[in-house]
Amino acid sequence: MKIFIRFLGLALVVAMTCSSAFAQRTVVDSMINQGRMRTFRVYLPAKFHAPASRPLILHLHGYGSSGAAEQAFSNYLPIADTANFLIVYPDATLDLMGNRGWNVGWPGIGNGAVDDLQFLSTLIDTLHVRYAVDLSRVYASGLSLGGYMCYQLAWKMSNRIAAIASVSGSMYPGQYQICTPPRPIPVMEIHGTADQVIPYNGTVNNINTDTLMSFWVHHDHLIPLAGESTIPVAPSDGTSVMHFVWNAEVSSISCELYRVMGGAHVDWPAAAAPGQFSASSEIWRFFNKYTVAQFASVSAAAIASPSSSIAYPNPCTGVIHSARPGTLTVWDALGRNVMTSAARDLDVSALPNGFYLLRAEHNGVIRTEKLLKQ
Repeated sequence: MKIFIRFLGLALVVAMTCSSAFAQRTVVDSMINQGRMRTFRVYLPAKFHAPASRPLILHLHGYGSSGAAEQAFSNYLPIADTANFLIVYPDATLDLMGNRGWNVGWPGIGNGAVDDLQFLSTLIDTLHVRYAVDLSRVYASGLSLGGYMCYQLAWKMSNRIAAIASVSGSMYPGQYQICTPPRPIPVMEIHGTADQVIPYNGTVNNINTDTLMSFWVHHDHLIPLAGESTIPVAPSDGTSVMHFVWNAEVSSISCELYRVMGGAHVDWPAAAAPGQFSASSEIWRFFNKYTVAQFASVSAAAIASPSSSIAYPNPCTGVIHSARPGTLTVWDALGRNVMTSAARDLDVSALPNGFYLLRAEHNGVIRTEKLLKQ
């Protein structure tokens, strides 16, 4: 299925003195943000000619890594040259253990005093001014903790990020339990079942991958039953890939999961032959379908303010009461419809304790929120 690209060295760094030297170069740059020096690398594709507008991928490294290492590791550059998009590889700040990590609310991981959301938003603006980035076509991908940060961007910066893709990433339970994204957002996750660092089935530090996808599928109002296929693999690789796609009935939004059977943690799948699975190629195929602008009307019409609850009490032990007339549906962590009612009151006392997804539909407006049954 794939060749695993190892750390073979840092990508080429070329100092530029004029716009005619832009094509196919890596620019090492920095800025002062929140009183700290923040460093980043920008890859300008072979077809780059200012001032034409083009897409941007924010690619976020894993814990203890760097933008330079991630540039060498992720194999995006040939695709960027062909598709003519920019890639920025920012560096996270050092935490108390001396490792670079993004602040996603995971205690002890990353620098809690740093607002990485604000930094990345400023970085987008900076690159827009310098390289004419198309602000409607900004995407985020990341490996491991970088994947966690992508989910944070999907929640907190969906007005700036069109879609996200995470490889071997997840959400920290504390992050997951309060996540209320203001609009549907396309999500791709690529995750190995043999991952020992961010296990596929979840731990106290990460959500079960199927539960994670179920949350985004229901948040995006997609059809719960996924389309499933098997991806061609290299005979000697020892792994296989199952591809799941969830689509919407009336919109173009989708979520995708690549379940790498036997895949480990920091392996970034790359095709060994034409037609085989390449993480970078599939991520760009996914990103290229979406813009921030296409979701502008969806956020206003389909999702009401998260400050008002669908039903109460929440957490609950027995009967919940709908805040308005309509249909209530309860989904479990596996994406199964376990209860539906058109009445204002719904008795959930028979359900096992745990988290569920509650969906309410009223006059064509669909809203979702997590429900805690105690």
